[in-house]
Amino acid sequence: MTLSDGTVDEAELRAWAAAHVSESAATPKAVRVLDALPVTAVGKPYKLPLRADAARRVLTDVLAGIEHVAEIDARADSGSVTVTVTLRSATPPGAAAEVERRVGKFAVTCRVVGQQRGEDRRAPAGDADADGRHAVGERTDIAKSGPEDVQTSLES
Repeated sequence: MTLSDGTVDEAELRAWAAAHVSESAATPKAVRVLDALPVTAVGKPYKLPLRADAARRVLTDVLAGIEHVAEIDARADSGSVTVTVTLRSATPPGAAAEVERRVGKFAVTCRVVGQQRGEDRRAPAGDADADGRHAVGERTDIAKSGPEDVQTSLES
């Protein structure tokens, strides 16, 4: 739906849909207002950035209670979505394992990385990525059928 002005918010759109859609199962559970719909170079709707945003929002909700999560980022690249969860530099192993457990329930490629700060020497400096983050673990999407098909490989 394209709005001619920005005077309608998400709650109003959900309420309108609930009043006008006869079958409750067809009523949207969530509505997201965007400034513009992402499009490809030829002007077609580009769904991959929308999937990346949806994955980021869902994992933000799922990881909300873990104070050691510094950032959740999702990128659409090469036809797939990759989510990167950045943990604070002093994250205890138990919290990192809980993040791994929670993200493992989703069929999406997810990297869990730790920040490097000052004297944090848990991982050698040469192992940091371009943003100065160190890999804690990585979940690789090997099938779309469910969380039991997600493989975990931890790096030392």
